[in-house]
Amino acid sequence: MDFLEAMQKIVPDVDRTLCRFSGNQKLWERFVKKFGDDSSYSELGKAVEENDEEGIERMAHTLKGVAANMGFDPLSGACAKLVYAVRNKKTEEYAENWTMIQEQYGKIMDVIKDLW
Repeated sequence: MDFLEAMQKIVPDVDRTLCRFSGNQKLWERFVKKFGDDSSYSELGKAVEENDEEGIERMAHTLKGVAANMGFDPLSGACAKLVYAVRNKKTEEYAENWTMIQEQYGKIMDVIKDLW
């Protein structure tokens, strides 16, 4: 499976995302390879575990942006829901939103691991 085929599994709009990287597929590939090295996800998990609302908001917002830049819209959307829940004190939604983030992140990492 080549890179673009793999991205079609986890990126809803491959063409738009490729445009974000000025059509430079190799550049996009380098960023995707480094995605798992970003600490936002693990730091978010730690904040959730510690029920640190400030940390949850900050790290979910950070991961949302990283995911959006990579074209990982389902992950970005799940992060946005968690940010919204924290900002609006909807504590009953934290666990569900965190589960969605974990699922989306897992799908992305599975595809990335299969590529390299």
